[in-house]
Amino acid sequence: MPIILKTERRSAKARLVIAAIYAMLALGGATMIYPFLITVSSSMTNALEYNRFIPCPRSLHDRPYRFVRSLVAYFEVAPSAQVFRDLPRSWSDWSSTGADAELVRQFAEPYLAIEDQPAELTRWRRAAGDFARFNVEYDIPDTTCRYDERDLAGFLAERYALVHAAKHPDSGRLSASRRRALALSELRADWDVPYASFFDIKLASERWYPMHHLTWTYPATAQARLYLEFKDAYRRMAFRPGAERQWRAFAKRRGTVPDHASGWPVERTSPHWPLFKEFIAETCPASPTLPFLMKGPWCAYFNRPETKAKLGVDEKAEFTVADYNRLFGARYERLQDIPFPIPADTTGLLRELWDDFVVRFYPRRLVTLNLTPELQVRYQASLRETYKTIDAYNTLAAKTVDDFTDLPLRDSDTANGDWLKFVGRLTPADFTLRSAEEAYQQFLLTTYGSVAAINAAYGWNLRIIEEASPPIAEAITVTFFNNEWRHCLYDIAGNYGAVFEFMAIRGRAFVNTVIYIAICLLLSLTINPLSAYALSRFKLRWTEQILLFMLATMAFPGAVTAIPSFLLLRDLQLLNTFYALFLPGLANGMAIFVLKCFFDGLPRELYEAATIDGAREWQIFLHISLPMTTPILAINALNAFIGAYNSWEWALIVCQKESYWTIAVWLYQLSQTLTANPWIIMAAFVAASIPTALVFIGCQKMILRGIVLPSMK
Repeated sequence: MPIILKTERRSAKARLVIAAIYAMLALGGATMIYPFLITVSSSMTNALEYNRFIPCPRSLHDRPYRFVRSLVAYFEVAPSAQVFRDLPRSWSDWSSTGADAELVRQFAEPYLAIEDQPAELTRWRRAAGDFARFNVEYDIPDTTCRYDERDLAGFLAERYALVHAAKHPDSGRLSASRRRALALSELRADWDVPYASFFDIKLASERWYPMHHLTWTYPATAQARLYLEFKDAYRRMAFRPGAERQWRAFAKRRGTVPDHASGWPVERTSPHWPLFKEFIAETCPASPTLPFLMKGPWCAYFNRPETKAKLGVDEKAEFTVADYNRLFGARYERLQDIPFPIPADTTGLLRELWDDFVVRFYPRRLVTLNLTPELQVRYQASLRETYKTIDAYNTLAAKTVDDFTDLPLRDSDTANGDWLKFVGRLTPADFTLRSAEEAYQQFLLTTYGSVAAINAAYGWNLRIIEEASPPIAEAITVTFFNNEWRHCLYDIAGNYGAVFEFMAIRGRAFVNTVIYIAICLLLSLTINPLSAYALSRFKLRWTEQILLFMLATMAFPGAVTAIPSFLLLRDLQLLNTFYALFLPGLANGMAIFVLKCFFDGLPRELYEAATIDGAREWQIFLHISLPMTTPILAINALNAFIGAYNSWEWALIVCQKESYWTIAVWLYQLSQTLTANPWIIMAAFVAASIPTALVFIGCQKMILRGIVLPSMK
């Protein structure tokens, strides 16, 4: 019966009440939809946008924001001041970078404006292409890599799957999940670390290598070797979206059709390598694997207190480009524009500072000794001074040499502590320095021949070649122009891809979930109706007490009953079985109570007529009572489905064996594994809600009948 009659609805008061009802319903709907939109939006973000919590990611409709979002693929915590001019000083991390949309726009627009300047864009594309040709061949140990953990998991899985296949040629007949599990076993044995999955592998120490440190070098470990291979695969576009398809289309346009047997990505030994370099230069010149720039430590050296004391500047103030220009008679716009390395003919105070920087702070891995007989003698004298006798040296170094003269000096030996100590006693005249800046400068001179030709090609205004730095900003900008939406949408889809990849290798998770839900539905639609029918149909002596006992179970939260239930299952030796999952929830007190009330409301004449016609009790139950309770059973089935599908805590407690884990348990494991990527966790929440949403949509009419019908009764 409606609360407002049709004859009353025309009055102002009734209309006001109806409007208020609809307003409250709309508000209630908004409070339900808005949080879900925030979750969906967060699942489409990355480190720049995650903390914004808005219904739609700004990068989908704001191009400057989309440009800055693309930078997350290249830099760990924020854009680099060594790469981008006029970088806002407040951008210390990605969260603070994304907080001010107006500052993002001011930063990005000058770079995006290049696309509307044909002549300048041509020069930028030329510079970006040359950088790509240089970068893909540059010394891989002297590079940094802002990698995606999803790509690392896939790389390691593929690499150790090949290792296992080499040992067991018949493994190709196994399922993908089984091959991945065996690959993980190979990695565990190789690294001697019991990883639960490839997603648990972070390579954190390799990722944060202190490449500027004086004595640091790559350790001789399997992790370090694989990290170098991974960085090299990254700069060869191994993980770029659709890169292989683009490459084959590019090669076909150039009159070449690479066969699939040549593999992906293209190796340097392949006859297609020169063409592949051109493909990278034209398509995706920037890579997350970038050269390590030593100009940063050199600029930071000027801000050291002892350096400021030598220069006579205020030790409490920051050293600026104005100080550099005043002290050394230069005219640079920013400190990052100063020459590196300093020209060979530099003299005076700047040369003195450079020599001090080289001796005290220049990484020894970038030092090559100029070997001479005199230097060899000095090295052996240094060993004698340190160890006194050859026997002491053999004992400490685990060697068997007869004399210090049998220990040759190598031009580079950063794993040798004696070599590092000896280099610290030398002067810059005794060794040659290497750096990405110097290598790029030599690349330019080889390519163009002179500084004037470089200026003409790039539109630069170099006075000396040492002022040239790798044009990383140009390469990143051109890469954005070429792949703007492809990379953005891949980044969004990658969040969901990580969830499905994480779940795809859990071969039993889907099967376990289906079996668990099916059993729970079957038992819920069998035991609860039978119990309710018995309590309603037969006048048992303790009916009210039984109902009270069932309803009393609802007064205790699951955390309270978990311990006694666990102890009971342990005593019954049912842990780590499917029985432990569904036995504690066989009967539901609330469901039995509602069904009993519904059965009580059925006319007694139905039962009497059925009995007169000769129907047995089970026939009355199946053919008369149950068909009339379909809406109620639908609600019970829905509750059973939701409880079984979302159950992870209880399943994790009673089933420690992974072979019995359901989707919900593995999604919980994903949230613990990828805590550093909360946007992927949000994608997991959205993906996990899809089955429940589909059930609600498909069964909404029956659900509404189940809600309305009891109230009418």
